[in-house]
Amino acid sequence: MHDDEPLAEPIEAALAECFNPLTLDGLDRQGKPTVVTRYGPIDVGALAKRGVTVRILIRRHILQMERLERVIDQAPDPSIGHLSIIDLSGCTVAKFLRGWSLWSEISTIGNEYAETAAYMASVTTSVT
Repeated sequence: MHDDEPLAEPIEAALAECFNPLTLDGLDRQGKPTVVTRYGPIDVGALAKRGVTVRILIRRHILQMERLERVIDQAPDPSIGHLSIIDLSGCTVAKFLRGWSLWSEISTIGNEYAETAAYMASVTTSVT
């Protein structure tokens, strides 16, 4: 698989269910684009059974960062970066540890896009 090849439909469907970062229309109060990413549904082991590898997840992350760069460049003041909302709902310690290679790679890639950073908020919900 080359990084510019389209993914098979079952893999795209699995990604849409669990790792589909959303850039919101409009800007926040300070004029920053906002992206919401749900990390809670990512279960690397379960996704591997559906044909989704860590490499594919990394590819999705990089594509999102490239889209985000384009959105930031079109903002009134690109120098202020963006707001990243990370939804951890459904994330467990076991899921996180199974995905250690993914999180390690994402943190490394984040250094290449450091100029896009501004603010980050982590949220979670609990069901009682």
